[in-house]
Amino acid sequence: MNAIERRYRWLLRVYPKAYREVRAEEMVATLLESSRPDQTLPRLAEGRDMLIGSLRVRGRGSVTRPGELWTEACQIAALVLLGLVTASSLGWL
Repeated sequence: MNAIERRYRWLLRVYPKAYREVRAEEMVATLLESSRPDQTLPRLAEGRDMLIGSLRVRGRGSVTRPGELWTEACQIAALVLLGLVTASSLGWL
């Protein structure tokens, strides 16, 4: 497993576990096919799309108030950022 694949799998953790168990391999394969050969980090747009997709999977994609989806995405992004900072400070990245 190379660096980009490991990072894609880590990003997929925003999805519910049951969803990942069924679709993770297909999603990682698709992401790897679309990545550049020298790419080592996921693109910002890919991370954003995963956050929004995970919200939709969790049943929050049909919000009615403006900004509600954005608020949920920001909360998940903050958790992901906290995880990255923690992993980086522990030397895992």
